[in-house]
Amino acid sequence: MNKPSSTRLSSIRRIQSALLLLAAFIVPTLVAGAIGLWSAYTALFKPAPQPYAGTALQPPAHDPTKRTVAVLASNQGTEISDFLAPFEVFATTGAFNVYAVAPERTFTPFMWGGLDIMPHYSFAELDQLLGKDPDVIVIPFFKDPENPEIVEWIRGHAGPDTLVVSICAGVDTLAATGLLDGGRVTTHQTYFGVMAEKYPNLELVRNVRYTDNGMTITSSGITGGIDASLHAIDRLLGKQAALDVAHKLNYPHVQFLDAPLFQVPARGMSEITKGLNGAFYWNRQEIGAFLFEGVGEIDLSAVLDTYGSTFTARATTFAAAREVIRSRNGLYLIPRQDFTTASDFDRILVPGDSSAPAQSLVNWLQNEERPAPEILYATDVVASGTRPFAYDITITDLARRSSEVDARTSLATLEYPAYHLQLGGRSWPLQRLGSALLVGLAGLSVAWTLQKRGRTNRRQPLAATVKPVAA
Repeated sequence: MNKPSSTRLSSIRRIQSALLLLAAFIVPTLVAGAIGLWSAYTALFKPAPQPYAGTALQPPAHDPTKRTVAVLASNQGTEISDFLAPFEVFATTGAFNVYAVAPERTFTPFMWGGLDIMPHYSFAELDQLLGKDPDVIVIPFFKDPENPEIVEWIRGHAGPDTLVVSICAGVDTLAATGLLDGGRVTTHQTYFGVMAEKYPNLELVRNVRYTDNGMTITSSGITGGIDASLHAIDRLLGKQAALDVAHKLNYPHVQFLDAPLFQVPARGMSEITKGLNGAFYWNRQEIGAFLFEGVGEIDLSAVLDTYGSTFTARATTFAAAREVIRSRNGLYLIPRQDFTTASDFDRILVPGDSSAPAQSLVNWLQNEERPAPEILYATDVVASGTRPFAYDITITDLARRSSEVDARTSLATLEYPAYHLQLGGRSWPLQRLGSALLVGLAGLSVAWTLQKRGRTNRRQPLAATVKPVAA
């Protein structure tokens, strides 16, 4: 057998060397990216550093002449906009008792937003209060969507006069009850595959804001819960009541009351952008959302969900003290930080439309080297003369502050209609890939150095050892 020529061996070695150098660039980059992405998602689900240990407030006064809406929360975690938006939509009518209800009345976290709540009632307490089924049950997406206690409670309280509304991937929990068998349902675009595999008997409907099966309504992703809630109000109170709520909230998309068709933004570029941001954008902004008595629920969710959904920033809540703060419609909010523990925020956002921030915040900032508070909504009111919807403001701000691509990524995640927005902003900043490039070059440099040493060692002549010949 002929031995390979020296030229051929040299070519093989060069190819092997090139492949090893390529792997040295790619593998560390992929590993670093996976760690970065895992860290980014972990931060979104990260619970409060310390559970709330303060005194729980008394439940709000119950009006027996009004219908009751139970907005459910899991004690393990609930998607923030899925919960806050329907809560405010129903509460704005003034026609319902709207309660936050969880298996236990205890410290309860939100996912994706650096905020916690204290439910108004536990399941048992609401049962004792009402003595009957709620008129409306709202099911957001839970961290534990098949929680048997929640599933059984819904199944046992979805009476013939109870309207059950699932928000986004909350349809998973609703489907687990069996109340949807054979129904037409929608959900977040990223969750259709899960539903098709788990519940093949359901008819999955894409590109709609909501579906109506009679006593069950399902919404599309996240902000689609606003339209599903308005549709429920239309059914229960009439279309004018739904229009009045939309007007009070400055919600511009009332056309979905008549026709829920909506072309959901494509996922492709948004998923790539989110993945790259999560994996390699390590210098994210820290945003502090200041909580104050009477803060609007949707105003707050727009701040907390818009920025974090793109991995361009980490948002959390803080207040003068870590104690229960009542929202505009009486939800019991618990901030993650207070003035003594507040992070070094890059931005401080006040999710309201007053002309000045709370005096306690002004007094605190006088003695702190921190950024000036930004009242996004007040700024836009001055500029336009009318107050835009909360998500219009935060999405536009994200485009201006970060990039148009990031804003459209957030729109795709939130599934929010943006045809009416002018998203001026720079293109996606390529410098964010600097981290990936540095990791790859570091791996390449190490591999090249090792290869160079190996080649040098191979060129070193071996010392000959000569044995004397015996005479």
